[in-house]
Amino acid sequence: MERQLEEIYEELFPRVFRAALLVCGDRQAAEDSAQEAFARALERWDRLRFHDHLEGWLMTTAIRLAIRSSKSRQRTIVRPDSDHATGEGGYLDETALDLWRGVLALPPRQREAVVLYYYCDLAIAPVNRLLGCKEGTVKAHLSKARANLRPLVSAI
Repeated sequence: MERQLEEIYEELFPRVFRAALLVCGDRQAAEDSAQEAFARALERWDRLRFHDHLEGWLMTTAIRLAIRSSKSRQRTIVRPDSDHATGEGGYLDETALDLWRGVLALPPRQREAVVLYYYCDLAIAPVNRLLGCKEGTVKAHLSKARANLRPLVSAI
């Protein structure tokens, strides 16, 4: 069991951490949340090891914890070109970097909705549960975010 979970941890931790970081904007909260998500998975391993969507469960748990934690902390904007905010290698081309700067400059709820919906590839229903609001509110956040990002996207 330990070996299997250790391999899963090594494979998934960077993505779970990045998702939490992009949502909450606080490195410490994101790291703590990702670690806690894996600790909770270990506690429930008998059930979760057969879970079809373990990565989704881990991301959802980490993001939920990060949102809760970051509400009590001062938010900071994560540099989108840092290794933690980007994919493997840590580099974004200039266009993608501009877009991420735009996403990270969005108001917190719009940024959370965008990261959960587009980066984590969650449907509206899980996003509204994570954010603790109605589906219509999530759709409104996404619509406003797209409007705010439209000048960046049309310049591409």
